[in-house]
Amino acid sequence: MSNGAKVVRFDAAGFLHLSRGLVRAEPNEAGYRTAINRAYYACFLIGRESTTQKGWFTPSYSGDDHSGLRRALAEVPRLSDKLLDLYQLREHADYHIDPKQQPPNNSCSYCRNQTEITPLVNEDTWKRAKAIAENILPQLQSIMPS
Repeated sequence: MSNGAKVVRFDAAGFLHLSRGLVRAEPNEAGYRTAINRAYYACFLIGRESTTQKGWFTPSYSGDDHSGLRRALAEVPRLSDKLLDLYQLREHADYHIDPKQQPPNNSCSYCRNQTEITPLVNEDTWKRAKAIAENILPQLQSIMPS
């Protein structure tokens, strides 16, 4: 900016805070689905920034960055595995609406364990995503160089 104004960067960790508030305000399937999405993106965006600054990752700013970030985190395998689990929960929450509409080869473990009468995304799904996000977000933040 040529006018000398300081650019304030968005703090992606705010997405996790937002997700908690959303569930308090909307404790229903739509709220859980949206909260899981925001929790994942808090971790993804912090992880992408941290690993980029560390020199472990060069983002393309495309959909490929999701798997690219997990590969960059190979140095920290448990972290990469947890981020994959959270990513799969996010995909499940965003795309799997009907238990009859299974992904190819019945590959979604969250859909496989559901019945017609159980919402595909519920409080338990949210609690799992929240626990993962709360566990890995500080680890992703700690990667960022001082």
